[in-house]
Amino acid sequence: MEEEFNGESFKVVANLPYYITTPIIEKLVVSDINLISITVMVQKEVAKRLSAEPGNKDYGSLSVFINYYTDCKYKFQVPQTVFMPRPNVDSAVVTLKMLEREKFDTEFLFKVVRASFTTRRKTILNSLSNSKLNYSKEDIRRALELSNISPTRRAESLKLEEFMVLSINFKSVG
Repeated sequence: MEEEFNGESFKVVANLPYYITTPIIEKLVVSDINLISITVMVQKEVAKRLSAEPGNKDYGSLSVFINYYTDCKYKFQVPQTVFMPRPNVDSAVVTLKMLEREKFDTEFLFKVVRASFTTRRKTILNSLSNSKLNYSKEDIRRALELSNISPTRRAESLKLEEFMVLSINFKSVG
């Protein structure tokens, strides 16, 4: 794709097919291209998940992923009544402005994030203990302690920076 744009930076503006929204956005944000921003119309529920903040019911592993790579802003809702034929869902427009990040082990970071959200209503300690991360409960407890994260918190309350610190501390206990 880089040769298509001669190394020039560019923006993506699209109305994405709802059934493949997330894979397309994920592919764009991790691609090594000079992408400035993405402005897309997506299903309203997806827009809420993309732009959700910690503590919000829509906040999950997708929110953390998007928050790592972009500054995401929920712009406005587009009601189903403006379309012909009328869809069964409302839409929303979001803008994702790409962020510059220092090198980080994102593969492990997002393993920790996904493991944290696998059992959403459980505490972070129990979610991680029941995950496929292959750490003992004591190692998990130690990593949480080193990260200054209470083992009784839920994943939905952790900020991106806390997940980053936690992923670093897992490596020191394992």
